[in-house]
Amino acid sequence: MTNSNFAVPMENRYFEDYVTGSVHELGSIAVEEAEMIAFSKRYDPQGFHTDSEAAKIPSALTRAEKAQVLLVNISQDTYGFWRPYVQQMIYRYLDCGDLHNGFARVKCKVRGHEYLPTFFCKCAAFNR
Repeated sequence: MTNSNFAVPMENRYFEDYVTGSVHELGSIAVEEAEMIAFSKRYDPQGFHTDSEAAKIPSALTRAEKAQVLLVNISQDTYGFWRPYVQQMIYRYLDCGDLHNGFARVKCKVRGHEYLPTFFCKCAAFNR
């Protein structure tokens, strides 16, 4: 992808600069299954990340429940009295999941997955 499709360079680009329906190819990388599982075991060792059979079962957890699990995991021993601050920042980040804040569509052609992750967050704590 080149900057020729945009009036502004990438480092100054915001959600409003993207045209609805446009597709931008960013290239691809190959990641081996063993490498993905090793990463997951180290940074997020939940069954649906480390066990291919468990990954086939749709998760019933909502974003807020996942955030609670993450909050407990990262703040149990590490953050101590910072826990309320970390919790507030996580919830502010989750508020950015509102559709009016913008989403980008991410497709994985190999696995046939498609996601709509938060693309732009208007929360002051997460802007650059």
